[in-house]
Amino acid sequence: MTTKGDRTTMNIGQIPNRKRNALALVLTLALGGFAHAAHADAGGCELLGFPSEDGAAEATACAASAQAQAASHELPLLAASEPAPRAAPAPRPRRVIYAVPATPVAPAPPGERALRNVVRTDTTIAVKPGMKLVLNNYGGSIDIRTWSRNAVRVRADHGRRDWVEFGQGNKELHVTSASRLGVARSVEYALTVPAWLPVALSGVYNDVNVDGLQGGVEVETVRGDIVVRHAAGVIALRSVEGVVDLMNSKGKIDVSSVNDAVRVADVVGTIAAEAVNGDIHLIDVDSKDVEATTVNGEVVYDGMILDGGNYRFATHNGDIALGLAENANATVGVSTFSGDFESAFAIQPRKAPKGHRFTFALGNGSAKIDLESFQGSIELMKPGGRDLRARITEGWKEHEREKVKEWKWEMKGANQDDSEDEDDDDN
Repeated sequence: MTTKGDRTTMNIGQIPNRKRNALALVLTLALGGFAHAAHADAGGCELLGFPSEDGAAEATACAASAQAQAASHELPLLAASEPAPRAAPAPRPRRVIYAVPATPVAPAPPGERALRNVVRTDTTIAVKPGMKLVLNNYGGSIDIRTWSRNAVRVRADHGRRDWVEFGQGNKELHVTSASRLGVARSVEYALTVPAWLPVALSGVYNDVNVDGLQGGVEVETVRGDIVVRHAAGVIALRSVEGVVDLMNSKGKIDVSSVNDAVRVADVVGTIAAEAVNGDIHLIDVDSKDVEATTVNGEVVYDGMILDGGNYRFATHNGDIALGLAENANATVGVSTFSGDFESAFAIQPRKAPKGHRFTFALGNGSAKIDLESFQGSIELMKPGGRDLRARITEGWKEHEREKVKEWKWEMKGANQDDSEDEDDDDN
């Protein structure tokens, strides 16, 4: 041991062995106790370079424990200095709806588009003389032709959800259509029947075309044209919004249309024609009993005036044109309120002022003709003359132009309905 100023140093080598060993033991015990205490505070981790008693297996756990203790010491400091920031709520998952577009398809023609959803019923049913065919079709068309067999063949094109029903009773064959939703939407009928079979047809939206029926025909429709050719017997044709066109027929004829024209040509028999908002044209008629009346339309008659016959033509807001031969035997009564009267041949009076009623006779005056127009003109013309036929032709041309306009608007609606049907079928 040496002393240098105030500092005293000891040389270990100068200490005797016994004392040196005792000093080492004391230092070891002192320093070992301190290390163990620090090791316990650290959770058994290495501290100050002293190895852990449990070995390297606890190294990972020690590191995690140290981080946790460090965080626990920091939190009070953060809370003391400023409030802890509020954790942001976890984002809620979003619902996403995906709209998958339909595969584009090239548009098909209207006819092909309609055929995709149509099926056909085709059946033949035997009938006996004395029976009658009764067909009711809500919408579509009815076409009837004749053959020599005593049977009725029914061909019907209709939707896949519709069907055709048949029934017999009281000497009648009933044909109708139905669907799962009630009334079938549209059915296109094509029938072949014996010529002697009486037929009664009815519906709401129907175009009817009949040819060759000799046992009588009755047709009633709300919206649709009625065309009848070569018929005989009792013929009753009635439409609300459609043309009634009868040609080359004979029998007891009763035809009417509320909001369209009536044409009767080349017919024989008694005739009653009526319209409300439409013209009436009677051409090449052979009859002793003819009556034609309309409210808003013209009446044109170009036919025979038979001795002893009765003919009455009247309109409220329209003209009357009558084909009358000079050698006819007729008593003619004329009544007009605000219209004119003119004649193509010499009569007394040849012209008459407005608001007069008068009568004149031709020949022996056996036939009776009544002409009445409230707000229109009355004109007597030569039968079969160019002027009279031109008037008839012009009237039907105007009618055809109106039908074309209406058809175009209907086709627009039909194309839209076809698209909706295709969408429904795809779904």
